[in-house]
Amino acid sequence: MICKRKFSILLLAIIILISFFYINSYSQESKKNVLILCSYNSENKWEHSIVEEVKRNLKNINVKVDFLDSTSSDSDIYNESFMKLLNIKYKNEDIDCILTIDDEALNFARHNLFNKDFFMYKKPIVFVGVNGYISLSSEEENYITGILEYQDNLFFLDTILNLNSDVKNICLLLNNSIYSNMIKKNISHLTKFTSRPFSMCTIESDTFEDIKDKINKLDDSYAIIVCVTYKDFADGEFMNETNIIEEIKKVTDVPIYSKLKTYVEAGAIGGIVNDESKLGKIAAVFLEETINGEHKEMVTPTYSTFNTAIFNFQSLREYNIDPLLLPKNSVIINKGTFDLLVPRYLEIIIWVSILLVILGITTLIYMYSSNKKNSLKDKLLLRKSIEKDEIKTDFIITMSHELRTPLNIIINANKLLNLKVYNDKYEKEFFQKQINLINKNSNRLLRLINNLIDVSKIEVGYVDATFKNENIVDVVEDVTMSVIDLANSYNIEIIFDTEEEEIITAIDRSKIERIMLNLLSNSIKFTNDGGHIYVNLKKAGKDIIIEVKDDGIGMSNDTKDHLFEKFKKAKRYPSLEREHEGSGLGLFIVKGLVGIHNGSINVESEINKGTKFIIKIPQGFVDKENSNQNLMNVPLDYTSKIELSDIYNKDE
Repeated sequence: MICKRKFSILLLAIIILISFFYINSYSQESKKNVLILCSYNSENKWEHSIVEEVKRNLKNINVKVDFLDSTSSDSDIYNESFMKLLNIKYKNEDIDCILTIDDEALNFARHNLFNKDFFMYKKPIVFVGVNGYISLSSEEENYITGILEYQDNLFFLDTILNLNSDVKNICLLLNNSIYSNMIKKNISHLTKFTSRPFSMCTIESDTFEDIKDKINKLDDSYAIIVCVTYKDFADGEFMNETNIIEEIKKVTDVPIYSKLKTYVEAGAIGGIVNDESKLGKIAAVFLEETINGEHKEMVTPTYSTFNTAIFNFQSLREYNIDPLLLPKNSVIINKGTFDLLVPRYLEIIIWVSILLVILGITTLIYMYSSNKKNSLKDKLLLRKSIEKDEIKTDFIITMSHELRTPLNIIINANKLLNLKVYNDKYEKEFFQKQINLINKNSNRLLRLINNLIDVSKIEVGYVDATFKNENIVDVVEDVTMSVIDLANSYNIEIIFDTEEEEIITAIDRSKIERIMLNLLSNSIKFTNDGGHIYVNLKKAGKDIIIEVKDDGIGMSNDTKDHLFEKFKKAKRYPSLEREHEGSGLGLFIVKGLVGIHNGSINVESEINKGTKFIIKIPQGFVDKENSNQNLMNVPLDYTSKIELSDIYNKDE
């Protein structure tokens, strides 16, 4: 059972393989064969381009190519031997049609068309690139058809004369080909029909060395038309078109034109060339129709069918030729992206104008941008100036209030005391109350004066400070304990906490006390009844951290941004009913005093969520302590009375 299955699979595979080879063989046999016979050799770019275009446009047709190389020899002996070679090569091949390119190939094919001994016998022939009218016999007309090249060089000559006003002579560089003879004959008949008269001369040879010396003798009144390709005298090989153009430019400065596109690409100025791409496409159409039995008569196309005006931009610049004089619809090669098709002087003017416009626009943009920046700066300066005026006005108003309020209280208390004395009434409680008011408001005035003096010292960078190695924990704790009773009177609880019982560092004790009293005073002012104030002290690495936190009314981001600036005040809580109290100097002084200790102060706050001040002071020590330090210290109780003098009972 398994063997039968394997045999069936093998048989099926053999059938498929045989079918494939049969179909493939049939497909190969069904293809038509075309022989393209070129007049020159495989290095001739014009013929090569036609061959490639024919191949691209022919479908399911086998294309074979051979080169007559007529420039080597056009003798009957050479042609006969070449035919024998082709006969051996293609005798057993079924050639369906022959395409000849140029005159020599067509003449060769016509000569062997009716020779029964050769494979070309009565094979259909299509020709292209034939330069003159040909007369076919009635029998030849049954087998030969093609496209005659229309040789009308009048437009080309007028173009050369129009582009070169000083040219009076045109020299043709030719060889011994049929094409060269047709060009010479055609142009010689046109000398009297051009836009202005000129004289024609020719330099003819198959090798470049033979014409080089003659080219050297041409003066500035000449223009050259290169019509053919040349061989190197030394090795007999065809020269590269670029090398030919370079060699011509070495021996003469006359303008170089050409009827071959390859020369224009190699550096000639330009010319009216036969477009091989178009010719190849038409040749492919003629071949397909001929193979299919649709024989056509010879065609003579209009001048514009295959001819294209093509110019090399770099050569136009080299020979100082005005591009505005070029024929309409000319093809320009080797033109850069920013090259302009105008005379050189005009191109310079245009580019200078464009650069001036760009420069002008850039200048306008710069001026606009600069003016806009200056306008913004002016607006900013104006805003700052207005803000300074507002601060100044606010400071004057605040100072007036800060001075007037305690002074009024002192004056009124003094009047009341004088009135009692005048009436000879000495009531102890009354006198004590008025004296307390006088003392408290005197302290307020003293605090304000001290603050003004300290601000001036901080601004000029001179603040007297005496450092001593002390336990900062004790200092902060003592200050905190000194305000507990005052805070309790407002129903506010103060809680002190520390992670270290002793942290010795160099400080100015009085300055630390003022810092703490100012921060605690602010916290009491902005904390509601039943609120809390937390004072925490800890050590982080080499830094000492002091935190004063409350759960009061907090502040906005805008307020925080300006909190430590002079005369900027946080808005008081309405229930204190003293919205304008405070000079706005306290936190500015605090920051300055912290700075004396090489420390920093920051604030964290949210509206209705409280505020936290964070002081960071690096731990340090002094080697020598001032022995008069204790004599200069102000008692904490006295300092507290002055620093807390602007806090009033809520019921007042």
